[in-house]
Amino acid sequence: MNRVWQALSRLCAAVGDIGALPPEVVDATEYTTDKILRADPVSASTIRDALDAWKPAEVDNPVWFHIRSIGFLVQHLGFFAGRRLGLPDMQALLFGDWLALVISGHYQTHANEQAVAALDQIAGKAVFADQAAVGRAYLGSDFWSSYQVGVKAAFDAIQHRFLDTGWRTDEPDM
Repeated sequence: MNRVWQALSRLCAAVGDIGALPPEVVDATEYTTDKILRADPVSASTIRDALDAWKPAEVDNPVWFHIRSIGFLVQHLGFFAGRRLGLPDMQALLFGDWLALVISGHYQTHANEQAVAALDQIAGKAVFADQAAVGRAYLGSDFWSSYQVGVKAAFDAIQHRFLDTGWRTDEPDM
């Protein structure tokens, strides 16, 4: 679990320091999300599947990131990363959803799907200078170094445009 958290820490570095793995997720078998995520808890078998796939994905085969269990794990850890970076719960949920999408291609919707899609466009524009382009960790290893600027752009957009009532559409994309 620390390996995944460290990768998220590097990816989020342009936004801030997410610190050490939160104590509430260290024992994954006790991890529940009833109050905050209003979803089924991440099962121990899902976490094992994600952790088993993470190492080969990170080391030499990024296609392994394109596994649903990795998406679920990143989504939940992404929520805690968002909280550590100062986001309130609803914004942190959106951040976790979006991180799961860009790393694995999979996420379970907790936030507005339009907001997740908008973040994808904002990050793509920041990284590639093209709103039609998006990055995915499972498409190549340069994602981890090049996508920090995309994470910063997405995070800034969440802070300024996502309210508890949803995504603000009265502003042009950043």
